[in-house]
Amino acid sequence: MAEIKEVTQHVAGDIEKVHELVTHIKKHIGKAVKIYNSGSIKELGEIGKHLLEIDGKVHELFHHITKKEVLYNPNKDFSVKKEY
Repeated sequence: MAEIKEVTQHVAGDIEKVHELVTHIKKHIGKAVKIYNSGSIKELGEIGKHLLEIDGKVHELFHHITKKEVLYNPNKDFSVKKEY
């Protein structure tokens, strides 16, 4: 009988640890929801999109300038983002 009692105590301890972890995770989720609802995450996504647009335009400008100076061919440049 001692073995069953030891096993059940061990299982009960594991369940308690899992319960504590789930409670801790719920606190993180609550904080994440507040941050998301505040618009911070949404704004960071929009900023990222705009930075990518700026990067593309800077590459375009660079290629236009280079093309005029040294007969640059953007079709042969693998660094230019191709749109299909």
